[in-house]
Amino acid sequence: MPRRFRSLPAVFAFFHDLPAVVLGFLIVLASIGYSVAGIAVIGRVEPPETRHTYNDIVGFVIAVVGVVYAVLLAWAAIAAWETHDRAEMAVEREASLVADVADLAEGLGATGVAIRAEAAAYVETVLSTEWDAMTSGERPEAAWAAAEAMRALILTHQPANGAETLVQDHLLDQVTALIDARRDRLYLADYGIHPVIWSVIVLGTLLIVALSFFFGLERRRHQVLTSILAVSVALVVFMIVELDRPFMGDMAVDPEMFRLIAERLAAGAPA
Repeated sequence: MPRRFRSLPAVFAFFHDLPAVVLGFLIVLASIGYSVAGIAVIGRVEPPETRHTYNDIVGFVIAVVGVVYAVLLAWAAIAAWETHDRAEMAVEREASLVADVADLAEGLGATGVAIRAEAAAYVETVLSTEWDAMTSGERPEAAWAAAEAMRALILTHQPANGAETLVQDHLLDQVTALIDARRDRLYLADYGIHPVIWSVIVLGTLLIVALSFFFGLERRRHQVLTSILAVSVALVVFMIVELDRPFMGDMAVDPEMFRLIAERLAAGAPA
């Protein structure tokens, strides 16, 4: 399970701020450069003819270490993917609930008009203020005022008849669910794989590629094969980086559903 932490280290913020194409290119380029340079250095220390004699041992060690590292890498990739999916579902649920509150509020007369206005303010605050904060890895607080105002209006409303009592009960359930969905989104806004685990992933990548340096092969062929290995692992790491923070980077969760609801509320149409 990824661990939540409030402060995003500067190096991770830098990577998330880069366009995905640029970051992917840099990671692939670095992996190739590491492979080519590593084999060149090993070749100066020990010639391929000597290394060739223990190819079987190197292969066995890579197989054992590779299995352990593959489990870690798969776990990190799945964890990042699931967190991203959970964030998307939380946003969709929150947007749907605020739309339901705005629509149901029409059954409470003048109080309903005020509730609908607070719902519109809530959506606008999420779009104009909170989303920018989340793209920086922060946990925003701005829309809490509108959420609490909606709940207060519902709780203090005096129903004029049985129909309004029924609507009030449904609204209270919906606004409570909305606040729960909001908490889930805010929780995920600063949620990601811990830097210690990232250190293990990066170190493991360097080690698994470095082990392949010890094969005794013709230099060019060796560099090509090792570069393919390094790029393959690097692409998985790149995917984890992009998915790790669900509200940051080019693959960040999009507030499209909030935008659609904002447009409908501004037009006076059912959300």
